[in-house]
Amino acid sequence: MEHDNTGCYVLLLNMYAEAGRWEDVNRIKLLMKSKGISRTASSSTVEMKSRTHVFTDGDRSHVETDKIYEVLDIVSKMIGEEEEEEEGSCCVHCV
Repeated sequence: MEHDNTGCYVLLLNMYAEAGRWEDVNRIKLLMKSKGISRTASSSTVEMKSRTHVFTDGDRSHVETDKIYEVLDIVSKMIGEEEEEEEGSCCVHCV
């Protein structure tokens, strides 16, 4: 792959991981490292009751982190159940 777009590598990593191709995942990670390409941290912004909350990938510093992750687990399970019902669905995960 001759591309310097981080997104292309991350997409490829996710596809290999979904397919269980862990040797390919490791090969792409090494290629990214050798080219000095790294994933940028993702973030989400949520506004609730006139307050803005920013969540970054892996950040657990929020005062209500435990409650947030409890709700996230519930929602993830609900989404997972819906995806299992859809034939041929593909889920992309961060690696």
